[in-house]
Amino acid sequence: MKSLSKLLCKAPILKLLPLQIAGILLAQTLQLPAGFLLLLFGAELLVLFTAVYRWVIPLIMLTIMLLRWQSVSIRPLPDIEPGARYRMTGIVRNVKRSAYDLKVKLGSLDERWNLLARFDKSLVVLPGDTLTLEGIITLPDPARNPGAFNYRAYLKRQGIALITDGKAVLVKQKPGGWSLNRQYALIRSRIDSILKKTIDAPFAGVMQGLLLGERGEIDPDIRARFQQIGVVHILAVSGLHVGFILLILTLIGKTLRLNDGPRTLVIIMGLVFYMGLTGYPSSVVRAGLMAILYVVGKYLEKEVNPWNIIGITAFLILFVKPDELYSPAFQLSFGAVAGILLVFPRLQYWEIIFPRWKRLRRFRVVRLATDLAGLSAGAQLGTFIPAALLFRSYPVLGILANIFIVPLTGLAVTGGILTVVSYCLHPFVGRAYGGTSWGILYLMNAISQFFGNLPLSRLPLGGLSLAGILVIPVFLYALLTPAKRYFQRLAIMVLFVSALFVWEQVIKEQTVRVTFLDVGQGDCCVIEDDGHGIVIDTGYAGFGKDYGKRVLLPYLNYRGITTIDLLILTHPHADHIGGAVSLLENLKVRTVWEPNTNYGSELFKLVQATAQSRHCIVSHPDVGALYRLGHLALTILYPDSLFALRSDNLNNASLIIRVDHAANSFLFMGDAESSA
Repeated sequence: MKSLSKLLCKAPILKLLPLQIAGILLAQTLQLPAGFLLLLFGAELLVLFTAVYRWVIPLIMLTIMLLRWQSVSIRPLPDIEPGARYRMTGIVRNVKRSAYDLKVKLGSLDERWNLLARFDKSLVVLPGDTLTLEGIITLPDPARNPGAFNYRAYLKRQGIALITDGKAVLVKQKPGGWSLNRQYALIRSRIDSILKKTIDAPFAGVMQGLLLGERGEIDPDIRARFQQIGVVHILAVSGLHVGFILLILTLIGKTLRLNDGPRTLVIIMGLVFYMGLTGYPSSVVRAGLMAILYVVGKYLEKEVNPWNIIGITAFLILFVKPDELYSPAFQLSFGAVAGILLVFPRLQYWEIIFPRWKRLRRFRVVRLATDLAGLSAGAQLGTFIPAALLFRSYPVLGILANIFIVPLTGLAVTGGILTVVSYCLHPFVGRAYGGTSWGILYLMNAISQFFGNLPLSRLPLGGLSLAGILVIPVFLYALLTPAKRYFQRLAIMVLFVSALFVWEQVIKEQTVRVTFLDVGQGDCCVIEDDGHGIVIDTGYAGFGKDYGKRVLLPYLNYRGITTIDLLILTHPHADHIGGAVSLLENLKVRTVWEPNTNYGSELFKLVQATAQSRHCIVSHPDVGALYRLGHLALTILYPDSLFALRSDNLNNASLIIRVDHAANSFLFMGDAESSA
């Protein structure tokens, strides 16, 4: 206990984290072997444990070598041809159920690789089962466009190397033996069943997300709205939920009148059980470890350094899984906690600087609301940089929305736990608590709709330079930190930030960017020039795919483009105009060019109707006409309007346009064939 006390209060754990992070970045960048990380972590822990656990250093270092070599060694993939059909046998590691299918993480029998297989959602599978499946096996897609989601890297962080293309066919299933993960899966399945019986749609899926982190069955509209206003964190179990569990476990211990030792043990066992029940996501592991260290510190009657708790937790997570450093969940989770520790204590000084503020906070409701706002502001500040780099936008209403949503989340989590426990005692009581929980979730949804309908709910950050992204949180930190001559200092910060952005625009070289986007079967190109945006074709839409929504809009958001000066649809085939509807509905489009044709597909009619409803100028450009936009010159080379109207081959009615900038020329031909 004395050594643990040193670890919590005095160990220089934060001094090791920069070395740890730098080593991971260096190893990934230079493709260094696993032995480099082995030596790095060995050196770090040698420094740490020399001061704390002198007598067990040899045993610990041996354990380190085994664990590190096991966790970072590169394992070869099976010799497969992507896109070919294979029969494979593996052991189920994890199961995720959604409204559409069942996703199973399958490990090979020799533990060399993991496969993510999709099955029909009616299939009953548990961890430990041995499955033989047949299907098309392929590699996950990397980021195919700038700013796009890197699915391959996302799965790699979970240890998954291969996926099935579409749903696999189950050939044989052999039940597994007893295991802890299997028991957790059975409990999760039982909880899911109870929630669906006691809480009506669409909020049963929301409660699954609140209690277990299962987001597969959350209504897409609710999830998108919560993300828009900055409260989507409540749908993924994290520190907020672990805090509520810690509070409930503490109340249980006090109700049972347990002594400090047994109560601490109950809390630790409850937190460990909850981490396993949720599947050990990094956000829950982080919060659970921090809560356990905090409880142990209080039991030892020590003044625990919260920064050391963060450092120890991050060290342990990165020790086991170095790739977590690149995980958005890891970055946002630790960023939120660090932001709270930076900002929230400093907000208390406002009472010293502003006496009126102190008098106002004497009221309990005001104090609760302002404390919640302070916690939310700290979390928002701490997550600003990773969120800006990942999503290129930020919820400006998140602080206000969290004041209302967070307390209701606590009530909803408590109601969900009471629903599950009481249903096991008697279904009638469980349904009564389920109805109450439904009402709480309904109120949360109504509040989210209110904030979602407010203007400017998200701050666009696309196209912002790294310097701009870094200076914004510094400015916000200065804004939230009171000091003498506060307003004078604030004025200086505003002038500094304004000057930075002005000079950035002055010295920035004016260039034209032409980006051809990968939209599968189809064409899509974005041209940027001095604040002007041109889009030529928008990719395919149909059969559940919309490349305008999946590819084009995310790229435009990444680049910070909110207005399209000219949308050119070369011809009305689905692989060229499919994404136009999503583009027209979500961004301001000033002018649309299209060929003069009487093609009457339902998709083309929908595009034209959407353009008309959005008050776009729709025109059929003339051959030989020259149009100028910024530094660009666009020349219409083909076709004649009368020819396009009479053409039986729609490909040969494609608009052919030459785009000139300085000494560079680009020719866009649509699908025009050689006869054109």
